Amino acid sequence: MVGIKLKEFQEKCVNQLIEETTIGKYKEILIDSPTGSGKTIILLEYIDRFLSLYKDYAIVWLTPR
Repeated sequence: MVGIKLKEFQEKCVNQLIEETTIGKYKEILIDSPTGSGKTIILLEYIDRFLSLYKDYAIVWLTPR
């Protein structure tokens, strides 16, 4: 993502998401983390990387509340 450097735990989360959704069996994953920990940044980076690998996919982002 342009202009944003991920923290180590965020990078690890993005890598795990890519692994679980491309190699693993999971189609739905819930990220539960404290307010301000960068969940949105993690998800945006994940989407960017995933769509660079799989151009024919669409991602639906649901946010309750």
